[in-house]
Amino acid sequence: MYAIEIDMSKDTFHACFEGEIVQKFNNTNEGIEQFMTYAEEHGFTQKKIMIGVEATGVYHLLFTITLSDHDWDVSVINPLESHKFITGGLRTVKTDRLDAIKIAEMAMLGKGYLF
Repeated sequence: MYAIEIDMSKDTFHACFEGEIVQKFNNTNEGIEQFMTYAEEHGFTQKKIMIGVEATGVYHLLFTITLSDHDWDVSVINPLESHKFITGGLRTVKTDRLDAIKIAEMAMLGKGYLF
């Protein structure tokens, strides 16, 4: 089982593949379709992947609903829990790329709830 983590914002999201590969997509229907195409073309299929996304008000909903409708497993993670996980170590610099990597680790640990 692999995890893809999503660091979501209003206009874009960063997807972390295999712990290091981070791609940026638009938070639109087209951007989400591009994400699914990219994932499938790189061997990340619905049966092998857990997707973790931080709850971000309403910004994560289009992504979460669309992927669930396409049979992807999506785990929604409480932002307070992710903040504690991300800032609990020695790292002091906050970036979307590094946050996506850390949230991927959380998804692999089973954090959050399935949507």
